[in-house]
Amino acid sequence: MVFAEWAKNQTGLGFLGVHMDASDEAGRKFVEGNGWEFPVLSDSNRSQISQWGITGHPATILVDELGRIVHQFYGRAYAAAWDEMVAQLG
Repeated sequence: MVFAEWAKNQTGLGFLGVHMDASDEAGRKFVEGNGWEFPVLSDSNRSQISQWGITGHPATILVDELGRIVHQFYGRAYAAAWDEMVAQLG
C-alpha cells in the first residue's frame, strides 16, 4: 500500500511532507506523482532536516501533539510499519 492511500484512511492525524530535491519543480513533480494531498515543504538546502536531526531519507517521523518527536523510521516503510508507529502514539 502506498503512503497516500494509507494516509487517506487515517483520522486524528496530520501529515506534512518535506522534499529535498534540487528544485521546487522536481519536488512538485514527485509529490504529484505519488498522489500526496497533504502539505509538502521544500528543503533543497537541507537546513530544516538538519535542525530536526534527520539523518537519512526516506524518513518517517512521528510527532506528538506537543511537537515532540516520538518515533523515527528510516527507509522504505509500508502500512504495517506505519500502523505500528501510530499505535505508539496511544
